[in-house]
Amino acid sequence: MNSKKDNIYSWRDFSAAALAKKKSAHRISVIIPTLNESGTVGKIIRMIRRELMEEHPLVDEIIVLDGGSSDGTRTIARRAGAAVYRDIEVAPWLSNFCGKGNALYKSYFASTGDIIAFIDGDIKNFTPRFITGIVGPLLVNDDISFVKAFYKRPLKVSGRYKAGEGGRVTEILARPVLNTFFPALADIRQPLSGEYAIRRKLFRKISIPSGYGVEIAFLIEILYLAGRKAIAQADIGERRHRNQSLHALGKMSFEVLHSFLHYARKVGKLHVKDISENYYDLKENSIHKISQKYHEPVRDLFKSTEIIFLRHGETDWNREKRIQSRHDTPLNSNGKKQALRTAAALKKEKICAVYSSPLSRALDTAQIIAGQHGLPVRKDERLLEISHGSWSGKKESWLSQKYPEKYSQWKKAPWKHLPPKAESWQELKKRMESFISYIKSAHGGEKIVVVSHRGAIAMAAAIIRKKPLKYINNYLPANCSPVKIKL
Repeated sequence: MNSKKDNIYSWRDFSAAALAKKKSAHRISVIIPTLNESGTVGKIIRMIRRELMEEHPLVDEIIVLDGGSSDGTRTIARRAGAAVYRDIEVAPWLSNFCGKGNALYKSYFASTGDIIAFIDGDIKNFTPRFITGIVGPLLVNDDISFVKAFYKRPLKVSGRYKAGEGGRVTEILARPVLNTFFPALADIRQPLSGEYAIRRKLFRKISIPSGYGVEIAFLIEILYLAGRKAIAQADIGERRHRNQSLHALGKMSFEVLHSFLHYARKVGKLHVKDISENYYDLKENSIHKISQKYHEPVRDLFKSTEIIFLRHGETDWNREKRIQSRHDTPLNSNGKKQALRTAAALKKEKICAVYSSPLSRALDTAQIIAGQHGLPVRKDERLLEISHGSWSGKKESWLSQKYPEKYSQWKKAPWKHLPPKAESWQELKKRMESFISYIKSAHGGEKIVVVSHRGAIAMAAAIIRKKPLKYINNYLPANCSPVKIKL
């Protein structure tokens, strides 16, 4: 375990090549919240793909969460190689509010990494250091859960950059109030910086405002959830971006102040009420009403954890009563219709994640379901069907004639009478227990869909319901027939 004095790192401490080797089993997602960033977002994505995915396999996915761009941002981002979502399309059962924080909250559902790195889409001098600098401390120090970037911020005035004059809301509002009420955060150099990385297990515990107050919310929430030692800072060098006018910064400051007051009140630092939500806009001679709302932590969305198990749609081998096992047989036309009907039936379910066996009949079913909820499909080898050994690919009618006694025994008690060279049910039980344990840890208090196979689902149901193997024949679902089980 490496550490730095005061948990302050520099982008120079890390190289993409070294971090890629250090990454081990971690999965890293890069999230870019956007609203009309067509001039910069494509270059950012292409550079991440080239240098941090292809040359050095550090980043696993780039996700653009768009707040309704009208300038072609989404098209440019897709062409550059990012997965692109409208924030209103992700987990549509959630309330959707306008603002940057809304996109960041939705990114929990759209991403699959256990480390999530956020970067703004308007950076004009982007290089991989913006990613390696904030991800590096999390990979070298297990005690760190959140890394906040800081940098030199020149201000562009009359076409020229003026050193040290950027970060106006930070210096005039954010740092003074944090110094006053949260001295433990007084040394955070740029509390409103848009680049930071967090472990997913901490992210799911945080309440997030929908607007510009999201950065200050992260700091206060994490301070109380994980402690100051869990927060590190990373010097990224210099950052150039689109500077906003003082008029725009006034409205932004209003949202930041409201967020600060909300979280200060939440942790008992302030006791204020009757706070105005109206900002008088002198330039437009009108009232700007704050639209910032607060998303509750993901872990608090439900009272219990629920899995909706779903067997894949029909294949031609199903129709022929041929044992598919690990063969990668595709859905037939009826199977696709089944998946579409089931997707429609599950449309109003509050689904947080979709998992699938990597076999195409399950994966294609899962993608149809996930598409209704703006979610990615997470492939998991543990959800593969049990291997039927040398009986794989054989028709059951042929097996019943060729091996009448063995076939009859297998149909009655498959857990006792295995086909030659087949995987044992104890082996299947072991991997399904591992998967269920992972879900309890990673998705506690969430509702998820798991698309798998008949034997795997039967085993999972027996495990959760604490039944012996002889009961697996009681849990054999038909194609695309949901089985809901609470953990």
